[in-house]
Amino acid sequence: MEVSTKRDRWTEAEVAELPVGEHDYFDRKSGLLLQTDATRLLGTLAKALSAFSNSGGGHLILGVADDGSFDGVPRTFKGTVSTREWLEQKVPNLLTYPLADFRVHAVERDPKTSAIPVDRDVLVIDVGDSALAPHQCLHDGGDAIKYLYYMRQGGHSVPAPHFYVELLRQRLTNAALTVTEGPVDYIYGTGSDSGIVALLKLVMTVENVGRVAAYKWAIQWRDPRNLAPGRWDAYAFFDRSRLAIVDPESGLRVDDTILPGGSIVERFPFTVRLSQGVRGTTAIQHELWHLLEDVELDYRIATETGIGDWSTVRLGDHLNAASVAAQMSTIAV
Repeated sequence: MEVSTKRDRWTEAEVAELPVGEHDYFDRKSGLLLQTDATRLLGTLAKALSAFSNSGGGHLILGVADDGSFDGVPRTFKGTVSTREWLEQKVPNLLTYPLADFRVHAVERDPKTSAIPVDRDVLVIDVGDSALAPHQCLHDGGDAIKYLYYMRQGGHSVPAPHFYVELLRQRLTNAALTVTEGPVDYIYGTGSDSGIVALLKLVMTVENVGRVAAYKWAIQWRDPRNLAPGRWDAYAFFDRSRLAIVDPESGLRVDDTILPGGSIVERFPFTVRLSQGVRGTTAIQHELWHLLEDVELDYRIATETGIGDWSTVRLGDHLNAASVAAQMSTIAV
């Protein structure tokens, strides 16, 4: 079975098909791990993540025993937070440099013959070939030792020898850019007998979390999905050549350098036309939510040395419809 470094999704069948035994590109951990004390849990995770990130990437599978049987992990952890969300918050800071190139997946169950306990989940942490390697373990616990560097060898996470760490330090590294999504902000609106048109912008903060300056970069976009049925003419998403005309703040900064630790705010403008006769804060709010709640945009970061994976931003997750509607309600028609 061919397994890529990072995946868009994991299914139960794909996890079950992983070969038996111990391998350098993945590691299984029983759900019992999450029943241990916090120090041991964080230490075990930090050791495995350090090893994968220093060895070209891999997959840490939580909720599967060594024999391949599914025992699952609790769906919630530390109160009401889902275990997946808790891991997404914890993983970056288990290492130094903080780990940025990772994804946490909830494995998709087989709808008919699932072997995963009904009240539990199986999670997979995908770790990429980190441009920030070497990564140091920040937590003691289990057999992990704080401040050691780990690598994968013979299906185990083992301390990395000095020469290996130095090779990682000396290799050519690229700029490592991350994006923080949202919010959706109101710019201005106009009104006529045919309806109110609002110009909005999706704010994206691009941060350089690597050790190399990003001299040439851009956010690349794909066509939006999930537009409101029958209302496709209510939208206008502007291509790159028109951004500066619509909003002087929105030109894609292809030549603006982002130094390590620095960030730049990018803005993606678009318009929505409300239905004729929609007036008042409440009606405008409902109309905005109807038009934008489910709209999704795919984007990725491109630099002069490479192109990142596609990610998806859902406008409804970043739209404060009540606030935007309050601003639009004053538009004269």
